Amino acid sequence: FHPECPPRLDMAMTALQELARVHADLQLVPNPQPVDMRIVRLIHMPAYLNALHDHAPELPDGPPRVFPDPAVMDPSELEDKLSEFPDTYLSYGSPRAALLAAGAVCRAVDLVLSGRTHNAFCAVRPPGHHVGRYGPTPGAPSSGFCLLNNVTVGIEYARLHFPHISRVAIFDFDVHHGNGTEAICRDDPATLFASVHQYGGNFFPGSGAEECGGNIFNACLPKNFTSEQFREAVATKLLPALRDFQPQMLFVSAGFDAHEHDPVGGASLCDEDFAWVTDALVCLAQECCDGRIVSVMEGGYDVHEESAGLGTSVRAHVLALLNKSHLVSDRTRFSATSTLFPRKRALSS
Repeated sequence: FHPECPPRLDMAMTALQELARVHADLQLVPNPQPVDMRIVRLIHMPAYLNALHDHAPELPDGPPRVFPDPAVMDPSELEDKLSEFPDTYLSYGSPRAALLAAGAVCRAVDLVLSGRTHNAFCAVRPPGHHVGRYGPTPGAPSSGFCLLNNVTVGIEYARLHFPHISRVAIFDFDVHHGNGTEAICRDDPATLFASVHQYGGNFFPGSGAEECGGNIFNACLPKNFTSEQFREAVATKLLPALRDFQPQMLFVSAGFDAHEHDPVGGASLCDEDFAWVTDALVCLAQECCDGRIVSVMEGGYDVHEESAGLGTSVRAHVLALLNKSHLVSDRTRFSATSTLFPRKRALSS
């Protein structure tokens, strides 16, 4: 099956449900509402949104369609492009799923900025950090598995509904560069974008070269990067930039595809690394912005019951958001029969 599949959300929600049964300070907020299209139009251009709507299958049982960007793709080259880069698929329910994902982020913003919680994690799909204002960014082969840029929609919502929020930082630790988010935020002095990711060769999306200046900070890592390389880049290149910026709110593009068992990423991080980076961000947010964090799930594709890398990564991330990272150990592995990931999962997307 395609890597961006319903079991991703099943596994993330199973992990969250298990945590909520044990930790009373974790509240699950189900059933998000679709995002207001007026907010979405502040981020994405009408031509892209119309194409997204028009290209989806019209019937529930219609086959999924590969989604091209009609604004940049020459019709004479369309077949070659689609066979070479079959990343972005649309099913009948994809447009609504994208609106619900962005709506969940806006709901999280409400909860955090109204003071009901210090931070929030949004278990959503599809992801969003590869899609720019017009769809694929210039030079990118596609928008990956992304339809709407959930994080930047959430930022616009925050600024519109909470006028005291102006200066916002984004920290992206997905193994792939968040090229869509960077393109949307570049040259915006009120937004800082910081990303740690693999770079080089033909690794998707091919952008994100080392950059430390203005409002963009990219820390590049080699293929098969290690925990030590990841932590050093975060600690020496990105955290100081975030601290100097002094954001009033922090958004996190939480991609877990750098996990050692992920079939897409090819890196070697473990659960403890995701707890470590989340711990660092929680400490920084407490110092800069009263702990205000909205974290949004991006990549992470290990949904195999034996390894369950996405589920254990989500667990580590959320425990750290709860200031309980001491409960995470990279030596801990869960089997298919563990209470964290029962064979028969309770929720579906």
